[in-house]
Amino acid sequence: MSAVHPSAPVIDPVAWPVPAPRVLVRYGIDGDLRFISHHDEIRMLTRAIVRAGWPLAYSGGFNPAPRLAILLPRPVGMAARNQLALVRVITDVVPGALATALVEALPRQFLLEDVATVPPGVAPRPRTTTYELAVAPDDRAALPDRIASFLARGDWRVDRVDRDGHRRGWVDIRPAVREVELDESTLRVTLDLEAGVSARPEELLAALGLPGEAYGHRWVRARVLWNIQSAGAPRHAAPNSEEVRSDLDKQVQQED
Repeated sequence: MSAVHPSAPVIDPVAWPVPAPRVLVRYGIDGDLRFISHHDEIRMLTRAIVRAGWPLAYSGGFNPAPRLAILLPRPVGMAARNQLALVRVITDVVPGALATALVEALPRQFLLEDVATVPPGVAPRPRTTTYELAVAPDDRAALPDRIASFLARGDWRVDRVDRDGHRRGWVDIRPAVREVELDESTLRVTLDLEAGVSARPEELLAALGLPGEAYGHRWVRARVLWNIQSAGAPRHAAPNSEEVRSDLDKQVQQED
């Protein structure tokens, strides 16, 4: 008797909307969650979206994957606000309902800021990013003069090395540095991501004479300016995450 082999699954082309609607999720990462990796961040967000009941779209084939991407991954250990994830869904959605459902499904320290739909033909792209750093009192006095000296220069060259320690050569990072300021105890640096050259927060520490071992892990990516903000996308501010979770905790206590 010949063996019977199951036939390969047939993908119905009608069941796949083209193009799939796109949703932007803007959020922040803080506390201990800042130490999770990029891939763990994607998995955590995906699981929360599934728990929230979003009509998440998946890729085709035998191993379908959720169609979700984090557009500007943050370094491990760095807290961040204005994180942006692009999520494809299979039906038209209401951003307000999505935001309310997602807040309840996210873990603490994963703070939802808003949900927006993306207009057709718009490709979200970061323009600038702003980092903040709390500076110790002993290091503040000399910073204003160092900042002024750095901004007055037409160039600032750094010797780049890759992750394996191999030298990549000299790079002029000055065109990528848009603003540097000290606001009381907070050092604020804004980098231009469209300058054609990149600058790293740790390179700014060296330029300003601040020890990397003391401050390298303290940077917060406080803001990212995206081109999508001027594209007229319908947005819905998320309800306060802590207020929603507090209400849920009260409901659980009452039921008990």
